[in-house]
Amino acid sequence: MDDRPGALDEIPDPGRFRAPPAAVSRPSETQFPDRRSAWLPEPGAGKLIGIALFAIGMILTLLCFQRVLAGAGFSRVLWGVPMLGAAAMTVGVGIQAVRLYTLRYTLDDAVLSIVSAGHQVRIPYREIDDVVFRPRDLIDVYGYERYWPGYYDSLNQTSDGYWRTFATTPPHERVRIRTTGGGTVAISPERPVLFVEALEAFRGGAGRPAFVPPDANAPPTPAALPATPMVEVPPAPTAPAPQRFAPRRQIRFPRPLAYRLFRARIVDGDPVASRLLALSLLVLIVLVFMAAWKVDSVNTPLAVTWDANGEPTWFVRPDGVWIIDGVWIYPVAAGALIAVNCALATFAAALERPFEARLLLAAGFVTALMILAGMISTTGLI
Repeated sequence: MDDRPGALDEIPDPGRFRAPPAAVSRPSETQFPDRRSAWLPEPGAGKLIGIALFAIGMILTLLCFQRVLAGAGFSRVLWGVPMLGAAAMTVGVGIQAVRLYTLRYTLDDAVLSIVSAGHQVRIPYREIDDVVFRPRDLIDVYGYERYWPGYYDSLNQTSDGYWRTFATTPPHERVRIRTTGGGTVAISPERPVLFVEALEAFRGGAGRPAFVPPDANAPPTPAALPATPMVEVPPAPTAPAPQRFAPRRQIRFPRPLAYRLFRARIVDGDPVASRLLALSLLVLIVLVFMAAWKVDSVNTPLAVTWDANGEPTWFVRPDGVWIIDGVWIYPVAAGALIAVNCALATFAAALERPFEARLLLAAGFVTALMILAGMISTTGLI
């Protein structure tokens, strides 16, 4: 032992002589996914259309309620029935809009959960037969998909079989989850390619056999047998389970090419164009209800054209026989303009010119707003 002063200070740090730790490879998220993963639906025009429908229902309810207060006797009953119908429609649209806002696709250890405002559909991984995402496939849906464009929650027969849909995108853009019962669950998660990879990773994690350590007290294993005990795998079912989704009767109507192009390229295929169209229709509905509300109170001729000095040159009578006489000329003109712009926008979208299609729809929306402002200033409705 060295008794010199300061000898303890010369003792080297034993940590410096330790071997560096071996490189540890971190498992990837694909091999060992997280315990829980929530995915939002693909964004679209469904939320805006839901808000527009809710606003329309509120306007209808208020207008009918005003007629109920102003009426007397049996007229109150006549106005009370549509008021209750409009109120019920408003509540229903509000509930479905909340379900759309809260729609989530959640991956867990053993199940895929589709959660929406307290409603939950659970699909165990062991019942999933295949996961398909091919946007180039042509899928025909027979019948009407509820509820509105941009939000589909329905059971329909398609050219790919029966689908239970919880989606916000067109049929060919949905992730199809085929179950062992013969049905298909169609969903539209945001970033669908990554969602399919995560779902396959969770399915692989759920189906991986657990490691069983050998028993130390067990007798020695003969050389002809494997040393590691095998995990018994249950046999695959020989017969398919009964169909989970009961089919319903579908009524198929012929759809012209213009309608299919309009729905595929404008309503479902372009979120910006669909939002502009929804805004134009909302302004048109406001024009119709304002004209119907105040048509009896406008008894003077209405000026519709003016000269360079601002003097009116053409008047129409508010009590005319023709429908476009009086205040009705404003919603009819706006509706015709929106229809023409929609036709031109569909033609532009079919020619792969989305910017021109959006520009036409935006022009229709701005012109409808100008017609609404002219109606208010000319007739003094407000």
